[in-house]
Amino acid sequence: MWLQGTDAKMQMRAQLQATFSAQQVSLDIFPFVREMGDVSDGLASPAEQLQFIFRPADASLQMSSGQSEQKTFSFICKPWEKQKWWSVY
Repeated sequence: MWLQGTDAKMQMRAQLQATFSAQQVSLDIFPFVREMGDVSDGLASPAEQLQFIFRPADASLQMSSGQSEQKTFSFICKPWEKQKWWSVY
């Protein structure tokens, strides 16, 4: 399915690829763009590529974006603890 871009001149779709193992789960999102009215499969847009890697052993999530400027963000998950709602603020 193609989605219309915010500039109304381009359309975008994404190809998802997931891999599962005992050590990690990986999700790659590969976007493709094309001009409105074009019937081709579109062109890959590597600068918009996203990768998510979750490792259960250390409860971490790593997100990388783009290929040229490899920006990586790491998140550490902690166990959920029930608490009073007002103590969150």
